[in-house]
Amino acid sequence: MSSEPFDDWQPPDFPRVEEALSADAVVVNESGRWIVYLDVVLASGAVRRKVAEHHDERRALHAARIIERNARRCITVPQGPSQLPDAPFLPPPAPGARRLTEGQP
Repeated sequence: MSSEPFDDWQPPDFPRVEEALSADAVVVNESGRWIVYLDVVLASGAVRRKVAEHHDERRALHAARIIERNARRCITVPQGPSQLPDAPFLPPPAPGARRLTEGQP
């Protein structure tokens, strides 16, 4: 078996990987389901992709925060703050509740 047909092989020009300039996650209510879209801006234009679907808004917002944070991690262009609402904080402990520390059972 000869390797001649593969000697002049060149990688294709397309598809080409293009660096993203920004990424934002958007949560939209569609027919009672909460859809998470990822909007990405490239030098050649913008794209929107559906990345998740949840039955309640809280789960969709949580997924959107994670997706947006991971997408922005790979972008070298400085980004503005996220447009997603802040995550709710845990409620304060109930009166009389004791906080566990290291070494306590």
